[in-house]
Amino acid sequence: NFVAAAVSKEVGLAGPSIHSMFLANHKLYSRMAERNPIRFSGFRLNSDLWRQSLTFPVHIKPMSLFFSLLQRTVYSEEELEIAVQELRSSLPKWERPFCELFRHYVNEEQYPLANEYSFLVEEFVDDVVSQHAVEGWTDANRNHYIWAVSDNNYWPGIGSSLDSNTVPTCLSPEMADKVSKVALDTVERFDMSNGFWNVEIWIRSNGRVQVTEVNGRICASMTPLYRSVYGKSQYLPVLKLSCGQPVDLITDTPQEPIGVGG
Repeated sequence: NFVAAAVSKEVGLAGPSIHSMFLANHKLYSRMAERNPIRFSGFRLNSDLWRQSLTFPVHIKPMSLFFSLLQRTVYSEEELEIAVQELRSSLPKWERPFCELFRHYVNEEQYPLANEYSFLVEEFVDDVVSQHAVEGWTDANRNHYIWAVSDNNYWPGIGSSLDSNTVPTCLSPEMADKVSKVALDTVERFDMSNGFWNVEIWIRSNGRVQVTEVNGRICASMTPLYRSVYGKSQYLPVLKLSCGQPVDLITDTPQEPIGVGG
């Protein structure tokens, strides 16, 4: 999505801004842009400031997330030491393309860690009641729209691996609205435009609604479910957005579901 934004800028096509796609791709500045983020700190890879007092467990990940690559949860200072050493060995190999792109396109004064090898240490979230994904899009005038809210369902046993995604959401209308408002507030703060996005969200046991991550693209793995449940695919409206055409809110987007899908 960052490359798409850069291409759009270079050749004058309608597309998301480089700034918004940078925020979606750089996990430190993404957290800094959120209104109500989980606890987090960012550290340069060649620094020792990460040895500061931390409340364990914490979750460690590279700035530019590639699935769960090089991520881990650590429970002690000893495990943290091992994790940082592994990052110092492996992270530059994976982060180099991101850093080179950011160095070319992103304002270094505004985002000094954009083109440096660094990593994120953040709160380990283990009190989640449920997790959801809000997919939507933003037009050229920066009006934001919801496409669908889905549920991420986790196996309840040890490991809590993701078991399925389902639509439509089983949240109450009130809670679905609350989750959607957090997503819309987040993409507004990310300055999204001319494209699709999806915001992954936790509902925690204390009632807080917090962002897991923001992606500046369609959620393509959900397309077959959307087709089956709503009779609509994101590809037509995203193509219209790319060509600078308006999206018809009645004919192009999901209305009432005709079933459920997982």
